[in-house]
Amino acid sequence: MQDISEIKKELLGFEEIELPHILKKDKSYLKYITIINDEEFFFDGGYFQKMGNDKIFFKKGKQYKNIQTVYKKPCGEIIYKTRFFISEEEGYVCLKDKKELEKIIKTQQEVIEKMTQKLGKSITLLNEEKDKNKKYENYIRENFNK
Repeated sequence: MQDISEIKKELLGFEEIELPHILKKDKSYLKYITIINDEEFFFDGGYFQKMGNDKIFFKKGKQYKNIQTVYKKPCGEIIYKTRFFISEEEGYVCLKDKKELEKIIKTQQEVIEKMTQKLGKSITLLNEEKDKNKKYENYIRENFNK
């Protein structure tokens, strides 16, 4: 499909993603624009299956497909990147999960810092107590073992 107005209709409720992106097998529905014979075409992809070797593998109904994610010259220079689109709800969930995980990580780091400070204080107190015990033991040896 190359009709811009039709493509816009197809992409309502979808947002473009950059690869790599967290995609869920059999749950992330993708649409894409890729190049064929030096012209861009829009395709209604399918459900993500797996990714590898510059390809994404889809399932639509009972049919499996794979799409090239990047096209490269023999020297490895990228000439074209396929554009992928995912449901906005799917993208939102991933972003929400990421923010939630970042919040958890921040909280855990704060707890680790507090525990490190407490541990440092405990070690200092322990060393002070060991020094006191040594002094008392020496005092007892000097004064009561005669």
